[in-house]
Amino acid sequence: MSIIDIVNFLGFLPSAETDHNELDMSLITGVALIEGRLNHDPIEILHYGLRPEDVSPNAQNIRMKAQLWRDSGGTIPDWKPPTTEDARKEIHNLTARQLRLGLFQYGCTLDQIDSIIDSIEDDMLRDTAKIEWEYATELERLNPLILNLSADLGLTPEQVDDLWRDYVNI
Repeated sequence: MSIIDIVNFLGFLPSAETDHNELDMSLITGVALIEGRLNHDPIEILHYGLRPEDVSPNAQNIRMKAQLWRDSGGTIPDWKPPTTEDARKEIHNLTARQLRLGLFQYGCTLDQIDSIIDSIEDDMLRDTAKIEWEYATELERLNPLILNLSADLGLTPEQVDDLWRDYVNI
Protein backbone atom coordinates (compact mmCIF):
# COMPACT_ATOMS: atom_id res chain seq x y z
CA MET A 1 0.00 0.00 0.00
CA SER A 2 1.33 3.42 -0.94
CA ILE A 3 1.41 6.07 1.73
CA ILE A 4 -0.25 9.34 0.75
CA ASP A 5 1.87 12.45 1.18
CA ILE A 6 -0.74 14.96 2.41
CA VAL A 7 -0.01 18.52 1.36
CA ASN A 8 -3.32 19.99 2.53
CA PHE A 9 -6.51 18.67 4.09
CA LEU A 10 -9.42 20.26 2.19
CA GLY A 11 -12.51 18.93 3.95
CA PHE A 12 -15.24 16.37 3.43
CA LEU A 13 -17.75 15.74 0.67
CA PRO A 14 -21.36 15.98 1.80
CA SER A 15 -22.79 12.51 2.36
CA ALA A 16 -25.79 10.90 4.01
CA GLU A 17 -23.32 8.77 5.99
CA THR A 18 -21.37 11.70 7.42
CA ASP A 19 -22.39 13.32 10.69
CA HIS A 20 -21.61 16.96 9.97
CA ASN A 21 -21.78 17.71 13.72
CA GLU A 22 -19.09 15.18 14.68
CA LEU A 23 -16.07 16.79 16.33
CA ASP A 24 -13.96 13.65 16.88
CA MET A 25 -12.45 12.69 13.54
CA SER A 26 -11.63 9.19 14.81
CA LEU A 27 -15.40 8.54 14.70
CA ILE A 28 -16.11 10.07 11.31
CA THR A 29 -17.43 8.16 8.32
CA GLY A 30 -17.14 10.01 5.05
CA VAL A 31 -15.08 10.96 2.03
CA ALA A 32 -12.16 13.21 2.85
CA LEU A 33 -10.74 15.56 0.23
CA ILE A 34 -7.02 15.99 0.41
CA GLU A 35 -4.40 17.63 -1.69
CA GLY A 36 -1.60 15.14 -1.87
CA ARG A 37 0.37 12.63 -3.87
CA LEU A 38 1.19 8.97 -3.99
CA ASN A 39 4.87 8.07 -4.30
CA HIS A 40 6.50 10.91 -6.22
CA ASP A 41 3.53 11.61 -8.49
CA PRO A 42 2.35 15.19 -9.06
CA ILE A 43 0.17 16.74 -6.37
CA GLU A 44 -3.55 16.23 -7.03
CA ILE A 45 -6.90 16.29 -5.26
CA LEU A 46 -7.55 12.85 -3.77
CA HIS A 47 -10.69 11.33 -2.29
CA TYR A 48 -10.25 9.00 0.67
CA GLY A 49 -13.11 7.09 2.27
CA LEU A 50 -12.80 7.15 6.05
CA ARG A 51 -14.47 4.72 8.43
CA PRO A 52 -13.76 4.42 12.15
CA GLU A 53 -12.64 0.80 11.71
CA ASP A 54 -9.98 1.74 9.13
CA VAL A 55 -6.67 1.71 11.04
CA SER A 56 -4.36 1.91 8.02
CA PRO A 57 -1.47 4.38 8.14
CA ASN A 58 -3.21 6.53 5.49
CA ALA A 59 -6.45 6.68 7.48
CA GLN A 60 -4.61 7.53 10.69
CA ASN A 61 -2.63 10.29 8.99
CA ILE A 62 -5.73 11.70 7.30
CA ARG A 63 -7.67 11.62 10.59
CA MET A 64 -4.88 13.55 12.28
CA LYS A 65 -4.95 16.23 9.53
CA ALA A 66 -8.77 16.22 9.60
CA GLN A 67 -8.76 16.76 13.36
CA LEU A 68 -6.42 19.75 13.02
CA TRP A 69 -8.67 21.10 10.26
CA ARG A 70 -11.82 20.57 12.35
CA ASP A 71 -10.26 22.06 15.50
CA SER A 72 -9.29 25.18 13.54
CA GLY A 73 -12.90 25.79 12.43
CA GLY A 74 -13.32 23.44 9.47
CA THR A 75 -16.96 22.55 8.90
CA ILE A 76 -18.38 19.40 7.41
CA PRO A 77 -21.09 20.22 4.86
CA ASP A 78 -24.63 19.13 5.54
CA TRP A 79 -25.85 16.47 3.13
CA LYS A 80 -28.97 17.34 1.19
CA PRO A 81 -30.64 14.64 -0.87
CA PRO A 82 -30.78 15.45 -4.57
CA THR A 83 -34.02 16.89 -5.87
CA THR A 84 -36.07 14.83 -8.29
CA GLU A 85 -34.92 17.15 -11.08
CA ASP A 86 -31.25 16.71 -10.10
CA ALA A 87 -31.70 12.93 -10.04
CA ARG A 88 -33.27 13.05 -13.52
CA LYS A 89 -30.25 14.94 -14.84
CA GLU A 90 -28.06 12.04 -13.70
CA ILE A 91 -30.07 9.28 -15.37
CA HIS A 92 -28.09 7.63 -18.16
CA ASN A 93 -29.13 8.20 -21.76
CA LEU A 94 -31.14 5.54 -23.56
CA THR A 95 -30.43 4.38 -27.06
CA ALA A 96 -33.21 4.89 -29.56
CA ARG A 97 -33.82 1.12 -29.46
CA GLN A 98 -34.09 1.03 -25.65
CA LEU A 99 -36.49 3.96 -25.65
CA ARG A 100 -38.72 2.52 -28.36
CA LEU A 101 -38.86 -0.89 -26.64
CA GLY A 102 -39.70 0.80 -23.34
CA LEU A 103 -42.45 2.92 -24.85
CA PHE A 104 -43.86 -0.17 -26.58
CA GLN A 105 -44.00 -1.98 -23.22
CA TYR A 106 -45.91 1.00 -21.82
CA GLY A 107 -48.49 0.56 -24.58
CA CYS A 108 -47.28 3.36 -26.86
CA THR A 109 -47.12 2.64 -30.57
CA LEU A 110 -44.81 4.13 -33.15
CA ASP A 111 -47.89 5.34 -35.05
CA GLN A 112 -49.00 7.30 -31.95
CA ILE A 113 -45.59 8.92 -31.67
CA ASP A 114 -45.47 9.78 -35.38
CA SER A 115 -48.96 11.26 -35.10
CA ILE A 116 -47.95 13.40 -32.11
CA ILE A 117 -44.87 14.68 -33.95
CA ASP A 118 -46.87 15.32 -37.15
CA SER A 119 -49.39 17.36 -35.16
CA ILE A 120 -46.79 19.93 -34.09
CA GLU A 121 -47.95 23.14 -35.75
CA ASP A 122 -44.64 25.00 -35.96
CA ASP A 123 -42.72 23.70 -39.02
CA MET A 124 -39.31 24.22 -37.44
CA LEU A 125 -40.25 22.48 -34.18
CA ARG A 126 -41.96 19.63 -36.05
CA ASP A 127 -38.95 19.04 -38.31
CA THR A 128 -36.57 19.23 -35.34
CA ALA A 129 -38.69 16.68 -33.45
CA LYS A 130 -38.75 14.36 -36.50
CA ILE A 131 -34.98 14.55 -36.85
CA GLU A 132 -34.51 13.87 -33.14
CA TRP A 133 -36.94 10.94 -33.16
CA GLU A 134 -35.71 9.37 -36.39
CA TYR A 135 -31.95 9.95 -36.21
CA ALA A 136 -30.80 10.41 -32.63
CA THR A 137 -28.84 7.38 -31.48
CA GLU A 138 -29.24 8.32 -27.81
CA LEU A 139 -31.79 10.40 -25.97
CA GLU A 140 -31.49 12.20 -22.65
CA ARG A 141 -34.18 11.82 -20.00
CA LEU A 142 -34.80 15.60 -19.98
CA ASN A 143 -34.69 16.11 -23.74
CA PRO A 144 -37.60 18.44 -24.67
CA LEU A 145 -38.83 15.89 -27.21
CA ILE A 146 -39.06 13.24 -24.48
CA LEU A 147 -40.80 15.64 -22.08
CA ASN A 148 -43.39 16.61 -24.69
CA LEU A 149 -43.91 13.12 -26.13
CA SER A 150 -44.33 11.50 -22.72
CA ALA A 151 -46.89 14.15 -21.68
CA ASP A 152 -48.80 13.73 -24.95
CA LEU A 153 -48.74 9.94 -24.48
CA GLY A 154 -50.21 10.36 -21.00
CA LEU A 155 -47.15 9.13 -19.14
CA THR A 156 -46.33 10.69 -15.79
CA PRO A 157 -42.77 11.88 -15.11
CA GLU A 158 -42.44 9.00 -12.61
CA GLN A 159 -43.47 6.47 -15.28
CA VAL A 160 -40.85 7.89 -17.62
CA ASP A 161 -38.24 7.65 -14.82
CA ASP A 162 -39.21 4.00 -14.34
CA LEU A 163 -39.03 3.36 -18.09
CA TRP A 164 -35.56 4.88 -18.17
CA ARG A 165 -34.34 2.78 -15.24
CA ASP A 166 -35.98 -0.42 -16.55
CA TYR A 167 -34.61 -0.13 -20.08
CA VAL A 168 -31.12 1.30 -19.54
CA ASN A 169 -29.60 -2.22 -19.50
CA ILE A 170 -31.66 -3.85 -22.26
